[in-house]
Amino acid sequence: LADYQGVTIPNNIRVIRDAIEASGYDFLKDWKKRVEVTGELSYLAYREEIEAALRTSEMSGISLLGLQDFTGQGTALVGMLNPHLQPKPYDFAKSERFKKFFNNVVLFVLLDKYTYFENECFEAEVRLANYSKKTLTLEAVYEISEDDKPYAEGILKKTACPCGKITSLGTIKFDFKQAGKAKRLELRVCTDEVVTEYPIWVYPVEEANFAKDIFFAKN
Repeated sequence: LADYQGVTIPNNIRVIRDAIEASGYDFLKDWKKRVEVTGELSYLAYREEIEAALRTSEMSGISLLGLQDFTGQGTALVGMLNPHLQPKPYDFAKSERFKKFFNNVVLFVLLDKYTYFENECFEAEVRLANYSKKTLTLEAVYEISEDDKPYAEGILKKTACPCGKITSLGTIKFDFKQAGKAKRLELRVCTDEVVTEYPIWVYPVEEANFAKDIFFAKN
């Protein structure tokens, strides 16, 4: 509210503030956590949408309506920038995070899903969208880690990536280690030019035990 120093009156924000105060909810105790969590969700949604467009060769381009909070016809406080086009002081709004997936050269992995069972084989293709002004010859290196400890790694063959094209750099393939417990892995793929990272969740295979009067069915 204090940032509004011009002719604009932020009545929309005042209405929200007054409603919170009238409810008796102590919003100040955890408002920052709520902003960070909802902002991170917005960031992840941006990444999914933009990567989907970049890996589609028939797409002619991407156009974003805006990255700032919109306070015009209604209120949409969903931007990475505030209404005054100033960056928000949160991790989800850092420009370097956006550049990893929204740039003229973008590396991405074609993941069928983010969650796996331990008895499954992980297999995913790595591609590079090169919309720079020159052909790039790259060698991709991948590493899967668990709690910053190496889990699997490898090198994909050096590949020429023409400008204006989406090029396959190869396929990552490995079997999960049988640990008997759920774990979160971090997949990191990088070249001299770019880097990308994805979370992977792996779960043990367990047979569910039900009471005799409960029927469990699946397709």
